[in-house]
Amino acid sequence: MSTYAYLRVSTADQNIETQRYAILEYANSKNIGHIDFVEEKISSRVDWKKRAIGELIIKNTNKGDTVLFTEATRAARSTLELLEIMKVCSEKELQIIIIKENINLNVAGKSEIEKVMMQNTIAMLGMAGDLTRAFTRQRTIEGIARAKAQGRNPGRPKGGRNKRLKLDPHYKMILRALAAGQTRSAILRLLNDQEDFQTHRNTLSDWLNHWKIKETLGHNPTNERREKYRTFINNKRREIAAYLEEQENATNSK
Repeated sequence: MSTYAYLRVSTADQNIETQRYAILEYANSKNIGHIDFVEEKISSRVDWKKRAIGELIIKNTNKGDTVLFTEATRAARSTLELLEIMKVCSEKELQIIIIKENINLNVAGKSEIEKVMMQNTIAMLGMAGDLTRAFTRQRTIEGIARAKAQGRNPGRPKGGRNKRLKLDPHYKMILRALAAGQTRSAILRLLNDQEDFQTHRNTLSDWLNHWKIKETLGHNPTNERREKYRTFINNKRREIAAYLEEQENATNSK
């Protein structure tokens, strides 16, 4: 039996290494051996059967094989498409592991009731993704319309700074990458590798300056330097987390 990992980014300028790292980290924690990686750079708007995932699921896998995904949105964009993929996987008795959502689906030896419960889990997972995208689009449209009705130009004023910065929700990823010795360019690629998210070098620089993170770990650091930098990053993590929690509490109390 074989183990496969499906990796996908939407555009050629995005970096797929974030997904590979997540897969390898999971595999090491579960003592999974050899993995065959299937990669592609294509929008999820393209029907799944016309993408590499279609060839993998329909043609290349056999009963008992395992397919790993970092998250459900890498496989499908809609609930219907996700259910189609999982239906084929169920019929072929493949084991499906979705790391981010902590889901492990394996129909082999399962009763009909258990199979139906698995299908419902997948349906709810897909619906959550659909709703998130729909709500985000709707809030954006409503916000722009409201700003225009009030005679304001949508967007942040030139030179202004929001209380909550665009990259604040991604602080854990950024700090983890810094602690691992990643450069700013590498961190920018990691950020832009996320589904439906794009940012720019200046935005990252502004965020780092705002939180007074002026240095990276550098090349070939000594153990002492590595330990001091790790302590610095951990302190920043606590500082940012406390600030965001304070902002959230202030918002909820209004």
